[in-house]
Amino acid sequence: MYFQLPDKLNLYYEVLPCTDKPDAPHIIWLNGLTQSTLSWKLITPFFEKTHHQILLDFIFQGQSDAAPEFRTFEQHAQDVLALLDYLNVPQVHVAGISYGGAVTLRCMHLFPERIKTATLISAFAYKTNYFNAIGELWKKALLSGGYELLVEAILPIGLGASYFENPLIPIEVLKNNRLNQMLKPENVLALMKATEMSENYLPVIEGNPTKTLIIHGEEDFLCPVQFGKDMHNVLPNSRLEIIPKAGHTLNLEAVSQLAQLIHSIISQ
Repeated sequence: MYFQLPDKLNLYYEVLPCTDKPDAPHIIWLNGLTQSTLSWKLITPFFEKTHHQILLDFIFQGQSDAAPEFRTFEQHAQDVLALLDYLNVPQVHVAGISYGGAVTLRCMHLFPERIKTATLISAFAYKTNYFNAIGELWKKALLSGGYELLVEAILPIGLGASYFENPLIPIEVLKNNRLNQMLKPENVLALMKATEMSENYLPVIEGNPTKTLIIHGEEDFLCPVQFGKDMHNVLPNSRLEIIPKAGHTLNLEAVSQLAQLIHSIISQ
């Protein structure tokens, strides 16, 4: 389904209703950089009997439109708010991974009264030189070899070392799945620019009272455990959980553990 944003761009979204409980609460899933609504298909079955679920592709992602200019994390958050208003959802549990986690932080700050709980999965509130170096590597891969080379560059960093030893889905299948969702290089570059232009958000969210679950993989080299610890230290109503033998892409690498942890905060 499509919703037209105030700037006339079409935002793609899906609603998975909880048929067992018409008055069930809502949870919204926010994608990582090169993900789409399809990236949550292993997770959503764990919530189908307890929550109405909303999935969306950010502008520049999946089936949503591309904008003339890049969108900041704050602008993505405003798009989320516009969709919630359109769907008449007064409050929502929000869960975002990586890029989507950065947008979740902005939702917590910009409209906290609409957020029941926040789950930050492999998220970042600031960037390190190492993080920036990985971003530059990915950009060069995209510019020199297109989306195909970007996929090759993302997988060894986006997945934990343990996943390569015992993959839930074979690596070649993952590559082919990503390539079947071929993204336009210019759209990925626009998404990357939002990360490049973002500044340290820790001072902004310090003291935010939102009930927050912070989840990181033990083997996440892009957004290491220290990122989670630093967010936990400034969010007074937060809990930090580390998933062993998992990397950055927790909605693929640690599906059952991730679902169980999220249930533990949104079901209280």
